[in-house]
Amino acid sequence: MTDTAVLHKVWGDMILQICMAAGGLLFYGIYLNLFFLALILLSRRKSAEGKKVLLAATWAMAVLETGQMIIVLACCVISIQIMQQILQSPHGPAPILMTIYNILSAVQNIAWAVNKRSLRSFYRCYIIWGRNWAVACVPGFLILSTFGIGCFLLLGTTQVPESIGFILVAVTNVVLMALTAGRIWWVRRAASHVGLDKTIRGRYTHVVAVILESGALFCICVILMAVTVSRRSVPGPEGVLYYVVVGISSQVMNIAPMLTIVRVGRGHNIQDSDTV
Repeated sequence: MTDTAVLHKVWGDMILQICMAAGGLLFYGIYLNLFFLALILLSRRKSAEGKKVLLAATWAMAVLETGQMIIVLACCVISIQIMQQILQSPHGPAPILMTIYNILSAVQNIAWAVNKRSLRSFYRCYIIWGRNWAVACVPGFLILSTFGIGCFLLLGTTQVPESIGFILVAVTNVVLMALTAGRIWWVRRAASHVGLDKTIRGRYTHVVAVILESGALFCICVILMAVTVSRRSVPGPEGVLYYVVVGISSQVMNIAPMLTIVRVGRGHNIQDSDTV
């Protein structure tokens, strides 16, 4: 590979990392607002039931989200340093710098292959269906298939289009969303037949709305990645768009559950004030 080709590749990587960091930072700011709002709502919650668990989950997600954002920013900064060293030093970038950059990039890719969102949704579906493995088989198979294709794509050992991996992620989340929301809707329907209070039926409706809201938000991002991934090597805005979407989607994966916590905290506060 010629020096010009190396320079072109490093320049392209730097621009893409900057775009990914910019998209991620925008939605990380939204996430931080939701995080602080969740802390305020949960701290004002009068009932102690489940409060500690929700607070622990809120802080755990915040730590993971911040760590993910730090990795994105670190990749961005290191890519700029690599570009500077190529331009200024006849020996090129320091080997340790390239090693760190490759490790951080691998961590980012592994995080996407694992797909935390699908694992959380799978566990929730499994619990709501009464730990019924017969129901969990289909989404479980889809998750394993997605992970396998993701690993093959990272290793470069398959000719499968990258969009297939994103489509599988979207299908998996739609299936999990339908199974979970459908089960809760069925329980709500049964509750209305036995004459339970409207407040209880309203809670079921609220839970279904939360599941559909968070699931739809993530699926939209995955579909956008599936559409734009084939254009990522195209010079100009078309190629950059994919990396902006990736930066945004990495934050949406944690924004969706944080929205759920905010709605739960807000719902309890409203209920407490109505009781008083």
